[in-house]
Amino acid sequence: LAGFNIRSELAFHLTEDISGDNGAIQNPFIAWSLGFDRNLFWGITANIQCNETIRLLDNKTGNNPILDFEVDTPVTSTRFTAQISKTFLRDNLESKVTAIWDVENSDCYIIPAIVWTIRDFRAELSAGVFAGKSDGELGQYWENSFVRAGISYSF
Repeated sequence: LAGFNIRSELAFHLTEDISGDNGAIQNPFIAWSLGFDRNLFWGITANIQCNETIRLLDNKTGNNPILDFEVDTPVTSTRFTAQISKTFLRDNLESKVTAIWDVENSDCYIIPAIVWTIRDFRAELSAGVFAGKSDGELGQYWENSFVRAGISYSF
């Protein structure tokens, strides 16, 4: 559609707690995803996606966190994922950066990488950087940022 590759998903997760009042079992939820890929200028490619889960029967959760593990947790979990990439040297060298933004927790995970591929050989150097609120789902790992190197051969 006008150069965009659009994709979407919709799911319903039905748990054993169909009344929403059993604190030991996760409440049912709806999940959806909407995203697109697009070739931009100078061979740059963008991939952007939004994923969200929405807990159902939230008004049935209890008030005691010992008895219901979903107490004081957000009803929704929304994340935006974006990847920007560019290839060089006849598509043998790719540079890319991926970012995941957790809306409710205001934290993120950023993954820059460079990948070199020649026929069946692939070498990759990447990093992972966590940032944002230290009590968020992603931000809690802020001390665990890393650098990774990998080599693979397919035959």
